[in-house]
Amino acid sequence: MKLMIDIETLNTETDSVVTEIGYAFFKGDGNHPPIASGSYNLNVQDQLDKGRSISSDTLNFWIQTDSDSLRSYLSYKDRNRDNKQILQDLINKLNNITDVSKVEVWTKGIDFDLPILKDLFKTYDLEYPFSFRNHRDFRTFAKIHPEIVHKTKNTHNALYDCLNQINHFNKIINGK
Repeated sequence: MKLMIDIETLNTETDSVVTEIGYAFFKGDGNHPPIASGSYNLNVQDQLDKGRSISSDTLNFWIQTDSDSLRSYLSYKDRNRDNKQILQDLINKLNNITDVSKVEVWTKGIDFDLPILKDLFKTYDLEYPFSFRNHRDFRTFAKIHPEIVHKTKNTHNALYDCLNQINHFNKIINGK
């Protein structure tokens, strides 16, 4: 089993505010749809209070491409859980499916999502649940197979992006 992760952020630095974490488990054999998937939103102000960062360039990007999502992210507040509890819930949810310390974790680019997540977990005094040995780069995997074209709209929705990347992964495995 493999795990695809995608995040949405308000900066491109490691200490970026993370607005959404999407995930989807998949077999990776090219023949099966995702096994389980979901997404979690995080409170922006709580992250700012802990010293995480926002960039004006990224805010401008969101304003120009998807201002409705930006408004939603900026106003999100879970009244029952703080960000540490949300992240702990995410870890528990993933580990209820499989031991995530042993699963391959795929992201589109090895130097963005996972380093930011690792720093986010550190911000909230939580152990980073993934082994560095299991980090995998979907962007490189797709570039090795340029003959497999996969068109999609660019939504900047973490869950949608995970599912889309798994569809592309399956097309590559099947050579279609």
